[in-house]
Parts: sequence; structure tokens; C-alpha cells
Amino acid sequence: KSIIEEMVRNGMEVARINLSHGDINIWTKMVQYINEIKAETQHKLKIYMDLSGPKLRTATIEIKDKKGKIKNGIPIRVGEHIILTKRATLGKKSKFGKNNEQIKKAEIGVMLPEIIDDVKINDEVLFDDGMIKSVVLSKTDEEIELLITNCYKSKLSSQKGINLPDTKLNLPALTERDIENLPFVCKNSDIVGYSFVRTAKDVHYLYEQLNLNKASEIGVVFKIENKEAFENLPYILLEGMKRDKIGVMIARGDLAVEIGFERISEVQNEILW
Repeated sequence: KSIIEEMVRNGMEVARINLSHGDINIWTKMVQYINEIKAETQHKLKIYMDLSGPKLRTATIEIKDKKGKIKNGIPIRVGEHIILTKRATLGKKSKFGKNNEQIKKAEIGVMLPEIIDDVKINDEVLFDDGMIKSVVLSKTDEEIELLITNCYKSKLSSQKGINLPDTKLNLPALTERDIENLPFVCKNSDIVGYSFVRTAKDVHYLYEQLNLNKASEIGVVFKIENKEAFENLPYILLEGMKRDKIGVMIARGDLAVEIGFERISEVQNEILW
């Protein structure tokens, strides 16, 4: 509590609670502290809660090394073929022959298996904030085969983010967990951050859920964090303007991974326009 109070006395006007971390007991305690500090200091302080949205991540990887020690990643190199699968797996690393030819493909799982259905051949697949780049060579109902085209890391680890800049995903921007958390959000926050929003339909669905929770006064911030959201921004805004209090966040990190770091200055200026 003393840390939050110090931040408020030094000018903090918005307290952000990230619902991707912790649980309702932890968030309740945070809200309690913030409200106590507001009352004690008489400072104006808004509470902003970020919905989690769907998490595109690699599944848990557990590989035993020669000494039997568990490693939570697989080594990776340019030119290597790896399999991204819906199947439950703790991962496998590639095997290479004497002439450095690949004789067995690496395998990793994915936390949201549905993305395998949406990915197309030749789509780009990025891991770990774009540090590992790959392209889809082939696919079946259960898996896709990827060719590693570039990597700035020598290891692909568990729970690393996956970006799919070329893929139209059929995932809901609002997950079941988000909907479960919405009554708490609507009761305790002034602003809600909409992660993974991509279309006007996503906006409409959130607004329906907010109306069900009688949250007519809550502010909504649309987080523009992927290529699809950027391309659909006019439609997101037109649907968004059906409520009074809206804002846009330029999520530069995720957006840069998807559209390329070279374009981020240009793209953020376009969003600001």
C-alpha cells in the first residue's frame, strides 16, 4: 500500500490492474488499497483494468538433457523444420546427422490449438516477440510444419508469445475468463482495456456484455496490438463511438512484432491521425 501511495503522491492518476496476472482475491486487495489511498489523499485516481484476451503462446516444453536435467525449451536454428501441434506434448528437439542434415523434426505444442485451423500455408508465424521467425510449409488437421527463416535467439521456450500477422483468427476477443471477470471489472474500475480487439463485431460483443452488467459509465480503451486491428481501426472506432467514453491504446510492442519494427513510427502516426 505504501508503494501505491508514494506513486499517487508523485503524480500517478491511473492505477492499472492487469487481469492476466493474479486472481480476484489479489485484485480485490489492490482495489481496496487504491480506494483507501484516494480517501486519505483526496487525489483523483482512476482504476484501469486490462482484460486478458486469448493467449497465443507455446505450450509447456520439458526436454531432458543427457544428464537427466529438465530444460524448458528446445534449441533452434535457421533452416530447421519444426512441428507445431494440437496434440498434448512436452516437446521434442530436432536431430541432425553428420552432415548437419535434419533427420528428425522438433515438435512443440500450443496453448490455443484452434489457431492451427486458421493458419494457412505460406503464413508467417513469429515466436517470442518476433525473435524467432518462421513460415508455414504444410498443414494437416492436427499440426503445421514450419521452416525457421530467422532467429535472434538460439532457444524456443515454454509459454512464449506467438504472433500470426498474416492469419485471420476466428478466436473470440473476449474469452470465457474475461466474461467471468466482467462483473468485478464493471463494479470496481473506471476504465476497461480491451485486449485483442480486431473487428467491429468484437466491439459490439463487448458492449453487449457491458450492458448486461449495467456498466453504462465505464470507459473503454481499444488496444491496437495486431495487424488486423490496425487495418480495421475505422470500423472499430465507428462501432466504438456508440458509447461516450472511449480511447485507443497503441500497443507498440505487439504491434511492432506484427507489422515490422521499421514501420512502427509510420503506423502509430496513422493511428494518431
